[in-house]
Amino acid sequence: MFDTSFLSHALVPSQQSAAALTTLGRSLTSNATRFVPSFALIEFGSLLRKAATRGSLSSAEANRLFAVAMAAADVAQVEPSVLQSAYVLATRINQPDTFDTTGYALAQSLNAEFWVSDRRFYNAATAAGLSGISIFD
Repeated sequence: MFDTSFLSHALVPSQQSAAALTTLGRSLTSNATRFVPSFALIEFGSLLRKAATRGSLSSAEANRLFAVAMAAADVAQVEPSVLQSAYVLATRINQPDTFDTTGYALAQSLNAEFWVSDRRFYNAATAAGLSGISIFD
């Protein structure tokens, strides 16, 4: 399961990191099914449109990157039960928002690994004993 920050660090040239590129490469060559939450694609699309509007990315490049993100993984829809689990989890591990906990809860519902770049979330989640979460720096 890829979150918005992963997509940004893997695909947007000005934000790319070696760790995200390596993780993406490994993921694309494995037989595992890749997922991206629908809300992450909404956020990623907004990020690309803002960059294109500011002129830091051409519209053509933004369109291409969005198409790559759409093709890189199956889009996963978030069910109400996942939203409830994410909210409870955010409360349990003292998170100020539910973005990462929703991605994690969705990944768990799909038996998928959740990849994040948010070290604060990763540390809180692993300290609480959650599994199936990985971080890239």
